[in-house]
Amino acid sequence: MKTRLFLLFLCSALILSAAGCSSGEPEKAPEPAAADSASGEEVFENEGLRLPVSEDMRDAVIVKTDEAGRIFSVYEKASVEAAERLRAAEAGTDPGNTGEGWLFGIELVNEAQLHEMLCSDMSGADVFARTADGGAYLYLHPTDVRMVRDGDDAYGEQDRAAWAAATEWAAGMPGRLVEENALTAYRRSNTELDMVLARILYRGDVHYELTSLAHGTFTPNAAEAAPCIEALADLTYEYADASQTPDGEYIVMNLPDEDTRFDFFLGGDGSYVRKVRGDYEELYRAEGGADVISPVRALYDSLAAAAGKADYDYEAYNAAMQSVLDEYAALDAAALENYDESAHPELPWYTAAIANTVRNDLYYGVYDFDGNDVPELIIAAGDDTVQVPEAVYAFDGAKMVYLFKEHPMGERAYLTWNGELFATHGSGGAASGIVALYRMAADGRSAELVEVMDYEYSPDTTTVTYTPELGNMTPEEFTALDLGEAPSGIEYVRFASRKGSEGFVGMANPWSEAASAAEAAQGAGLDGFTIPEVFSCFPDEPTAAFLYMDGMAEAILDAGDDHLLLRKGTGSVDISGDYNMYPEERDINWKGLAIHCRGDEGMVRTAWWSFGGNAFSLSFNTDDTTLPGLTDDQVTSLVNQIQ
Repeated sequence: MKTRLFLLFLCSALILSAAGCSSGEPEKAPEPAAADSASGEEVFENEGLRLPVSEDMRDAVIVKTDEAGRIFSVYEKASVEAAERLRAAEAGTDPGNTGEGWLFGIELVNEAQLHEMLCSDMSGADVFARTADGGAYLYLHPTDVRMVRDGDDAYGEQDRAAWAAATEWAAGMPGRLVEENALTAYRRSNTELDMVLARILYRGDVHYELTSLAHGTFTPNAAEAAPCIEALADLTYEYADASQTPDGEYIVMNLPDEDTRFDFFLGGDGSYVRKVRGDYEELYRAEGGADVISPVRALYDSLAAAAGKADYDYEAYNAAMQSVLDEYAALDAAALENYDESAHPELPWYTAAIANTVRNDLYYGVYDFDGNDVPELIIAAGDDTVQVPEAVYAFDGAKMVYLFKEHPMGERAYLTWNGELFATHGSGGAASGIVALYRMAADGRSAELVEVMDYEYSPDTTTVTYTPELGNMTPEEFTALDLGEAPSGIEYVRFASRKGSEGFVGMANPWSEAASAAEAAQGAGLDGFTIPEVFSCFPDEPTAAFLYMDGMAEAILDAGDDHLLLRKGTGSVDISGDYNMYPEERDINWKGLAIHCRGDEGMVRTAWWSFGGNAFSLSFNTDDTTLPGLTDDQVTSLVNQIQ
């Protein structure tokens, strides 16, 4: 048993060793430089830095100062001694220091080294203080569990409590070092947004564009962008729940070469940024609700001004546009039964009725038809392949105005544009119809009706007879016109789906079924997926179902009324998919692993953690919180069995 326990943790240390592990072991730990008789602390000094060890930790840790590249390396003494005894019992070759018991290390890097590190994943390294010359102190920590014990009672409650106390003490060391040494506290987060900002600043290898509905797309140069990027990079970011995503418009930082974009939201408190890559989304929030949109907006506005673009209140524009989209999305048969068109001047009854009954999805896009830098809003119906414009709106400074009130668009109608005139085409049947010509008014806020042409088609003579209604144009003048085609180059975004005889049109289900956890892992592209064999949370043996999607495997376990959902995916963020709001949020520190928990009345409903480059989660009875939750021991028992 001793051999198996030792090998388990030795392999873990070898495979998942944290940043900065050394390959040799010093002969002995240094003596403390001083002792504070009042506090009982011992203080170790190296390279001008003082590391205090509290009285309750003096006999529990080993401090080393001669590991290459580190000012200090701190180990849990019990783990180091247990590893030595296990090696002696094995009587094998000494592999050197493989990191058993390692709690943390302290390292100093110069400015150039820091900049290079910030451009990449810094798992296992946190910046906690800076120097006057731009360098930084790093707090290095394991990304796996380094606890080692031997003996018949190894890993019992007392051992786990000792390890938890050591890791809790270690976690508070960055703040303690800042206080003890009068350092300048400094934090840098390490989300993908942080890495991109660092690459823009320090490597210059990121091609990006800024886009919004206000004035389109611009590509800033380094000098133009520097104040904005520096302001953004100086903030720290945390992962946020997707349910907190603000409504409304955003300015997009698009990285076309990397199939990635970051959406800086105008709405909310201006602190949210969404990363989008393919179908995957991730939401960040600047810590403390710091303002992320102002630097981006200032850069975007300066680029627009340099391009000679007219300014307008695009926050009001976005709000007005969202109001129209909300009205379309809310349409249903009940809303149309007693529809009061006078209460909806921006949504005529005919357009509203057709928008509700067609089986196509609804899309929106924007296009500046009259070139006044204030884009018009287009509502279209269709699918992901073809979108047919159904309505056009102009912004009057406060609201969106429907442009073709005299001849509203709808079923069996379509729109063309020849660069000067709109033509709304309406069919009255196989042999008759109507074409209404409109021109954007000089104020850019309305459309002027130019002419209305009724027509009849005679199959016998294959002729079309046009009859003008307004008398502003002759049939000959009308037939000489090139009425153009549907407006092109518009990027449409789907915002509502519709029900018809063929059912709901919506997003495809990304999940696929699997016969086992191993098959789910293979389908997800993971290195494996092991679920528990023992469930103290279930009264009876549960039934299991397995699903997978690209990058994630899932197990659904049911036993009576109780439901447990287990997930494993790539990355290091919360993958639980549980967006419920719980009154309690806390961490369980188990064998050095931080398990992030949410729940109520001391019980855990959802927990997630990351280990070895993968994210894990468990959710228990989250759909019915009247059922029991999990105790801390049940959580750690499950975590211990999931790989």
